[in-house]
Amino acid sequence: MKRLRFCLICAAYFLLGNCASAAPQEHFPVDLEVKEDNINIRADATVSSAVICTAFKGQRLEALAQAYDWYKVRLPKNAPAYIKKDLLESVTDRTAKVSAQRVNVRLGPSESTPVIGKVSENQVVYLLGSTGDWARIEPVYSTTGYVHKLFVREAAAAPEAAVALIEAVPAAQPVITEKKAQLTQTVPETPISIQGKILPYGRVFKRRASHKIVTSDKKTYLLKGRTENLESLTHRSAIVTGVILPDTREKYPIIDVATIEVASDTRE
Repeated sequence: MKRLRFCLICAAYFLLGNCASAAPQEHFPVDLEVKEDNINIRADATVSSAVICTAFKGQRLEALAQAYDWYKVRLPKNAPAYIKKDLLESVTDRTAKVSAQRVNVRLGPSESTPVIGKVSENQVVYLLGSTGDWARIEPVYSTTGYVHKLFVREAAAAPEAAVALIEAVPAAQPVITEKKAQLTQTVPETPISIQGKILPYGRVFKRRASHKIVTSDKKTYLLKGRTENLESLTHRSAIVTGVILPDTREKYPIIDVATIEVASDTRE
């Protein structure tokens, strides 16, 4: 009996230890930098899983979680992504909205290929082409893959060029030091969702946003995202999800758009 009890205690400690080691880190999301060229981003956290695309040296990836020796990352723009055409409704010749709930985004134009993400009903996607009954789309915010931790490192919080530019200015040293500290400080981003009417903001040189969204209570937010998607919903009601960019010099806060959903098909 004592021997059985001892074995059970040892087994419990072993299981608890494994669970602790497999627990996800708490500092995600985090920016990663790829250390070598032609690094595979895979559909799952194994070397035998399908390759989605490759990343190049110096490329930035956003890690959402860690699974043992693998990082789960958002897919870059060069990754293939496909949706069945009969689950899409045309908005313009280059954009479409999803017409069903929780639609699979797949690695290839076949139901036998891995699912790399899901999209919600009314979400707007950007069309890149078609193969048979499938539409190739630009990877959406929810599409993810896995990269091995040996080939990436945690990226600096601010681009070196931005810090170098600050250091190159000799005047107002106390302010420069403070600004540098702000650049290298990690600021947590909390996604927000705003519903309102999409309107053009005007094309001005170096302007960071091409469109704006005005809510029913007359609040205005600028939108930084794919221009074609925003243009397709001009003068329509939509739900925009993203994060507010810090420290902008615009009149209104800027949302870095992650997803856009059609709230109503009524043009005003």
